[in-house]
Amino acid sequence: MEDLYRAESFTDPPQVLHFSLGHRMSRLSFALVVLYALGLLYVDGQGSTGHCERPGVARYPELAQFIERHSLRRGHFILASGRPSTYYIDGKLTAMNPHGAVLIAKAILAEIECLPVDAIGGMDMGATPIVGAIAAVSDMTGRPFPVFVVRKEVKKHGTMKPIEGLIPESPSKVVIVDDVVTTGDSILKAIDEVQKSGHEVVLAISVLDRNAGATEALARRHIAYQPLVTLEDIGVSDEPNRRGSEIGIG
Repeated sequence: MEDLYRAESFTDPPQVLHFSLGHRMSRLSFALVVLYALGLLYVDGQGSTGHCERPGVARYPELAQFIERHSLRRGHFILASGRPSTYYIDGKLTAMNPHGAVLIAKAILAEIECLPVDAIGGMDMGATPIVGAIAAVSDMTGRPFPVFVVRKEVKKHGTMKPIEGLIPESPSKVVIVDDVVTTGDSILKAIDEVQKSGHEVVLAISVLDRNAGATEALARRHIAYQPLVTLEDIGVSDEPNRRGSEIGIG
């Protein structure tokens, strides 16, 4: 103990100061170990540390809980593929709920906070209630975003536009959003349409990803992709998906 107290003095000789530095580093290492054990510190595969989302912990816990309560249905369902399912996820029950819509909008705005974004949109109708909420919430935050939707089928009258809403006429940077994403077909169709118009997709976001191929499909197109919630976050194992996509969506 005498050495310990003596090491704290700035009048000590160099060898004692060296001991002091080593002791302080030991205490720092111990503190980091404690933080890691408590789950307050995350260390990635490259050895860097930071206050990041931890594996097994939802990126947006309140949104995940809301989806689990309002959109996840358990029972017996027949999917479009004809397969039976014991789960059904109706994303619109969250996206069209006033509080759910706000939670989604806030999460998306948090994801793009540091990105250069000119407009946000997606495929009708999965993205329709989402972009409406984004337009309203973003206006209240002081960084309003124009929004748009991509039509599944172009009307044969009127302006006959494939993209409805507010999207810059000149090439711009856009974010594409969708509610529940499975293979990524819908979100990719929206991406194709905006790219055809000369825009750059800087990020694709889904409210919930079913871990059924969307990540890989978007990676092949070199599109950055971020789901807000995963099946694991809402207490659903993705193992059935690996065996044949047995979880339904709405």
